[in-house]
Order: sequence, then C-alpha cells, then structure tokens
Amino acid sequence: MPRPCDESQETIQSQNDASDALSLTELPGASKLLTDYLKDFNRVAEFYSIVGTDLQSLEDAAPRIAAQGYDREALVDALTIQNRRFGSGELTFRYLEELRSPDSVAIVSGQQAGLFTGPLYTVMKAVSIARLTECVRERGIKAVPVFWVASEDHDFAEVNHCRVVAPDGGLTTVSLESCPAPQAQPVGHIHLCAEITSYVDQFLKALPDTEFKKEIADLLHRTYKPGAGFAEAFSKVMARLFAEYGIILLDPLDEKLKALCSETFATTLKKSPELVNAVIDQSEQLLQRGYHAQVHVEADAVPLFVIQDGRREALTRKNGSFYIKHSKRIFGTVEETAKLAQEDPSKFSPNVTLRPVVQDTLLPTLIYLAGPSELAYFAQIKPIYQMLGRIEPKIVVRGGGTVIDPKTAKTLKKYNLKLQDFFVGTEPLFKKVVEEVIDHGTAEAFDEATSNIEKELDRLRLALNQVDPTIAAALDKRRKKIEYHLTNLRGKYVRSRTQQDEMARQRILTAQSILYPNGDLQEREINVFYFIAHRGFGVIDEIYKSLQVGAGLHQLITLDA
Repeated sequence: MPRPCDESQETIQSQNDASDALSLTELPGASKLLTDYLKDFNRVAEFYSIVGTDLQSLEDAAPRIAAQGYDREALVDALTIQNRRFGSGELTFRYLEELRSPDSVAIVSGQQAGLFTGPLYTVMKAVSIARLTECVRERGIKAVPVFWVASEDHDFAEVNHCRVVAPDGGLTTVSLESCPAPQAQPVGHIHLCAEITSYVDQFLKALPDTEFKKEIADLLHRTYKPGAGFAEAFSKVMARLFAEYGIILLDPLDEKLKALCSETFATTLKKSPELVNAVIDQSEQLLQRGYHAQVHVEADAVPLFVIQDGRREALTRKNGSFYIKHSKRIFGTVEETAKLAQEDPSKFSPNVTLRPVVQDTLLPTLIYLAGPSELAYFAQIKPIYQMLGRIEPKIVVRGGGTVIDPKTAKTLKKYNLKLQDFFVGTEPLFKKVVEEVIDHGTAEAFDEATSNIEKELDRLRLALNQVDPTIAAALDKRRKKIEYHLTNLRGKYVRSRTQQDEMARQRILTAQSILYPNGDLQEREINVFYFIAHRGFGVIDEIYKSLQVGAGLHQLITLDA
C-alpha cells in the first residue's frame, strides 16, 4: 500500500505532476478562490484562521485545538451508542476511546445522507479522511476520522435518488417518487415508505448480474426496509463499507449531541445581528478581492433554523424578536428564544454559516476536508468562529477521483482519449476520435483543402484590393460563408462516419456514461454500488490504495484487469 502522506512532502497540499491525475483547477467550473487556495495560498490566507499549508502548522495547531473546551465523555458516549447501532467496525470503537483523550483531535468531512449512499463522492470523502487520518497519525498526532452525516438538511429532492450505468451503457436513475417526504422535514426524521423494497429491487435490477450482487442485495434489503430511518439506513451502509477503516459516523440530530450545543445556540441567537453583519462584511471583502460569495446572507437573517411541527423553518430578526421567515408568525423574543435553546436545543438546527462552528463545538477538529463549495463557505464564516470563541480548523481541499474499469481503460487506449476529452461534449469527442483514430486520412484531406482554399482566397483578395477595395471587402463576407460550409460539411462527415462505425460509437457513449455522465464528473453522478457489483466490496480498498489526499488532485483510478 502506498503511504498516504509522503514524509518527504513539505506541505499537505503540495502539487505533483502525476500523470494519472488532474489538478482540481483543470476541472470545469474551478473558481478563482479554489485556484488561489491551491496555487497561491498567501493571496487568500487572510480569509482562513489557520494559515500556512505546511505540516508543521498542523503539529503546532493540534494542541491548541485539543485544549478548547469539549465535553469529550458525553460526546464519545453518544457516538459509541450511534456507531453500535450502525454496526461500525472494531477500529471505530478504538478510535472513539482515543477521542476521550484530551490531546486527541479529529479529521472531519461529511455529506448528505443520499439514497444507497448517493453519488460516489460520498465514498471518496470517507476514503479521504481515513487516509488523511493515517497521514496525520504518522506525524505523531493522535487523530481520528469522523464522518458528519448531514441528517439535518431538509431538501429531500437532493438525496432521494441515485444513478448507475445500466448494462446497455445508458444511465439508470432510481428515485423515490412514490415515497414523498413532508416539505422541509430534516431527512434524518424521514422514514422509508412501504414501497422502498420495490425501489431496492429496481436498483438491483439496474446492476449487472455478478457474483457480488447477492451480498449487495442482502445489505440493501437489510438496511433500506419499510419504516427504517432514511439517514439511519445510509449510516448502516456506510458502516458496512468502512468497517475496516475506523470511520466514526456522527448523526447531529442525536438529542445527546444537541444538548452539547445548547450554549452555542443561545449565544448565536443573542449575537445574531453582530454575527450576520460580520459575515456580510467578510463576503464583501471576498467580492472586492475578485472572489465569489458562496452563500448570500441578508441583514435580518438568523444563523439557526427552528424545528416546528416537524418542519425546519428559517428565522428572521426584527425589533428584538424572531419571526418565521416569509410569514408574519412571531416565534419569540430574543430572550425567550435563547432560553428555549438552552432548555430544548433539539428544536434548533444550524444553517450553513453556523454548521461548521457547531461541528467544532462538538469535535476537536484539526482538519476539515472540504469541497470547493465548502472552501468558499469557510472563507465567509471566519468571523463567526472568532466571535463565538472557537478556532477554525485547517481546511484541506478534498481531492476526488474518477474510477476507470478495465473495459473503459481499453476504450480510452484504443481511441487515444483522456478524461478531459469528455469535458467538451459528445460532438467534439466524436470528431476527435474520427479524425485522429478512425479516419485520419480524410481529416488530413479536409485540413489540406481548407489550407489551400485559404491560400487561394488570400491571393485573390490581394489582387482584388489593388483593383477595388470594396470588392475585396465583399470577398471577406463570402469567405466566412465558405468557412461555415466547410465546417458544416466536416461535421456532417464526422456524424456519418460515427454512425457507420456503430461499435466505436457505442463504446465511446458507454465510456462517456461511466466517466462523464450527464456532462458532470463521475463522482457527482454514479453510485458506488455500480463498481461494487463489478469488483466486490474490495473496490473500496482499491480506491483507498490509489487516492491521494491533500494534493489538490482529481485522481484517475484505473482498476486492475
């Protein structure tokens, strides 16, 4: 197994020239903030609390973070009960006992509780914190991996579906259409409907018939059953996938954990205007520096939701009282609401600007493994950490990965393709394959014809310009039409040639479905069980052994034949 963090690296976010990876800055949609964070950290250092990307800064920060006030006994007792219920592995409980120690810290990431674990990046995050934990422990820091199950989120439409590549090469989406959830209810409070068994069967039908399918079926039918909690089922599957890696799963809806946040909730309510104004000011500074603000914050916003009649309702503040957003319903005065937060914190839930601070009120978080969006959130909320007296963790940008199965690897090699070739769309992809591999001779003929026409038109324009410049200008307009018709003709040729070679066309379309489905990265679309069905549960270890962490890379993980 390769070492998760080379001792020779000076930084945990060092760049390398790995031929089997792309920099995150090369991926579509990479923001300026992400680019500067990875390539020129000093430009953005002021927006983050723990500055510097060297490993020494982590060693220096660990004792300070560990020494902040935590109720470690209550925390570990609650998490032990949770993880026993989820079925976590033995290493998880050893790590939990380490978390009781006053010098231990946590390596944290998290994700919404998606159907059957949701997109592949959920697994990538868990793999990454497991590897990053091992890296940090090699430095002599007592670190444990914690996965935050975002069960408080209330957008069920974001998590009620998942996708796999069907045997015919197309995408199959399984969505819980007949299991609607009450609007604005936290997904952790949603229970699976009676039809969930048929959805499990529908999902299994989309997977290939392999020797591993029965074990997948047993796991999913055991966890996703009528009446089971949606987030609970997710957590049990994650516990099975990562039984050997020590991942500590944390469901923040646990009332014992909520009780540990009561003072933070009450203080937030009392300081709401100051906190919100500080975030607005920080966001403005980001904009002035040419960066973006990931979340828009209004002046009357409150960083907490309330749970009322099962719904997660946003609050606004006006004239010393809190109101339910988009209504005239008053919830209570500041004093009344703060008192309620202390007495019954289960009625409150942090919004995106407060959630990290709540996380780090519970956990001694040394490193938070963040995606690009989370990186931007942390840049906006530095003042909240300062005003609530917490130390912001070191933010390490989550790398990612595209898993390439042996069959797809053969397709890439045969047609001389790279992952980035799929970013441009289907037609340019086919054009590249036809002109560079299938029929290079005709492509050369088009190039030669185009070059000759351009030369002759240049010569003709020079002659016409000497006679009458207006005629030469008229030629320019017709030249554009000639170029248009040549380009159009070339496109028709590529489409025709692609249709003629049906085998090549189908192979490329299947590779596209696997590597860049729906015009997006594989890890944002495809579910991990597609790969488990082909490789068995050991594919998690294959990913673990290949995935680099902290290097700002999107890994190309080619599975052995």
